[in-house]
Amino acid sequence: MKTAVQWSDVLADLEEVAADHDSAPSFFERLLSELSTVMEAVSAACWMFDQEQSIGLLAEFQFSTLSLRDDLQGTRLNQRILSDTFSARAARVVPFQVRNSPAIAFVLVVPLNHKGNCIGVLEFFAGGEPWQLDSETQRGLNSVVSLVDQYLERLEKLTRVTDPSGFLADFAAFIAELHRSLDPAAVAVTTVNDAAVILKCDRATLLLKRGSRWDVVAVSGRGAVNPRSNQVQLLQRLVQSAAVARDVLMYTGKNDAVPLPLTAPLAAYVGESGSKMLMLRPLFHPVSRKHGKPQAASQDRRDQRLLGAIVLEQFTTSRPGPVLQKYAGTLCDPVSLAMSNALAYRRIPLLPFLDFLGRQCERVRRQAAVKVGVVLCCCLITVAVLLNTPAAYRVNASGKLLPALQRRVFTEFDGEVDRVHVQPGERVDVGTPLITLKNDIFEDELLLLHRQQDERRKSLLGLNSELHSASKAGNREHLLQLQAAIEQCRIDVSSLQNKIGQVEQRIARMILRAPIAGTVVTFVDEQQLIGRPVRRGDTLLEIMDEEGPWRLELEVPENRVHHVQHGISTYGDKVPASFKLMADPAREFSGWLSHTAARSAIGLESGSVMKIYVSLDDSADLPKRIGADVRSRLECGDYSLLYVWFGDVVEYAKREFWF
Repeated sequence: MKTAVQWSDVLADLEEVAADHDSAPSFFERLLSELSTVMEAVSAACWMFDQEQSIGLLAEFQFSTLSLRDDLQGTRLNQRILSDTFSARAARVVPFQVRNSPAIAFVLVVPLNHKGNCIGVLEFFAGGEPWQLDSETQRGLNSVVSLVDQYLERLEKLTRVTDPSGFLADFAAFIAELHRSLDPAAVAVTTVNDAAVILKCDRATLLLKRGSRWDVVAVSGRGAVNPRSNQVQLLQRLVQSAAVARDVLMYTGKNDAVPLPLTAPLAAYVGESGSKMLMLRPLFHPVSRKHGKPQAASQDRRDQRLLGAIVLEQFTTSRPGPVLQKYAGTLCDPVSLAMSNALAYRRIPLLPFLDFLGRQCERVRRQAAVKVGVVLCCCLITVAVLLNTPAAYRVNASGKLLPALQRRVFTEFDGEVDRVHVQPGERVDVGTPLITLKNDIFEDELLLLHRQQDERRKSLLGLNSELHSASKAGNREHLLQLQAAIEQCRIDVSSLQNKIGQVEQRIARMILRAPIAGTVVTFVDEQQLIGRPVRRGDTLLEIMDEEGPWRLELEVPENRVHHVQHGISTYGDKVPASFKLMADPAREFSGWLSHTAARSAIGLESGSVMKIYVSLDDSADLPKRIGADVRSRLECGDYSLLYVWFGDVVEYAKREFWF
């Protein structure tokens, strides 16, 4: 039997430990160490319920020496003891023998109660003789449980008073920075970067609703956002689907709480981004309320217009942190207000000009009328000079550097991919096999035709034999019938042979071959492509000839096409153009406008655009990389200097205010 414990001394020491420790894990480690020493325990552990009501190890004293992780039977035994203790809520001594720790013979379990609930268990492991839970030991253990309850109560009060997460101070600085600028881009960058830090998440993304589109305007830790990336497009589809509910979407690794219409877009985005936790909160335009008539939250959401959404993600754990859970909603209201004000400010027509005019008017108000007249005369003179000074007008366009000779390889028949013969970046010649397709219908049809042909040939042999017998018998009528049947068989055999040739040609055309010599530029994932069904007309590969001439494929906004036409009328067939590679902006290259597209197209960023093609001057220094991003300038002839400087403002006014 274990020796008696002097509980008065133990409790006095533990009270000092509780007074000096404000960290729960540190306190329980000292608690386990002190009690294990005086109770002659080999090891000890403290188990607690977390926020998701899962049992987890909070603190331990030499618990790792038991090697329970390597002993499945011991782990299950320990879990069963913990479960029984949470249910019984009484201290007890339980036999405990595991393979990896033969020195352990029993365990003392003590349930911890707080606010009427069992929140954890203390475990003490020892060998030799078991403890005797007499009245003095029971009183001592109850005193320890009461001490733990008082310590947790003090810790909760301290947490409520001191705000250990530091959220309030960070939130105040965030509000000040958020309203420092009326530029929507600056507000968006401040929102995502500061939100990721304050809420302690891995990534924050801000999207704005523009008509029926959801544009990703800022991502924490990143500069420019590529709207063509697969991840951005999947996120836009998810937000567009989730915005219908106008409510918070929470994903923590399970789809149980996710509405059924959002399951597919959520799974697609999570699979692409690798997020383990995702919180999507909609942002609304603020609405004015009548004084003294507050509205319910649900009524507010019905009345308010959607402004955008903020997406908070974690990549290392599916459990949202306490700061994220508690303060994410608090952070959204000032973001909505700041972004709505910035967008409203930027929607003012001719804002730079009006701002300049307002400053000048404020300055002129304090001056005499003579000075005002002088200023007006100077302005008129300046305008007259600008109207009569010619200047070159240039149109900026963005696009890609591509070979001029390029072809797309598409399927002529329905089928499925059987084999891929090439890899991305591989050089091929004309007629090189690229992809082999198969169509079971063609194979079955060819087999059927061969069987029919064999049957007709056998019939032909039989008829020839009958014809020989009939000729010996001298039966003229039967002889004529056999000759007619033989001729029909020959016609059928010839027809079937033609059909077999046509089917074999179709099967041969199921091997897609290179129409030109060049490089395969399409990404080919053979594992995903094998067995993929394709339909007639589907494009599978694109081949470009890197050894031939190169050109620029640019997109010009449709409202600037008339300037390009003016340049064509001025310079003729060769409109000068200069361009720079986005990867090498220090060097500039030249070319000329070769031709324009016959019709407009829809660009991914600029709306309606006109595609134009620029041929390149010979330059050995030009790094030719397929699909390289370029920025180009087209010479469009001379205009007045006033129009060159302010023509965009005039065109905007005509476009927006013309009725």
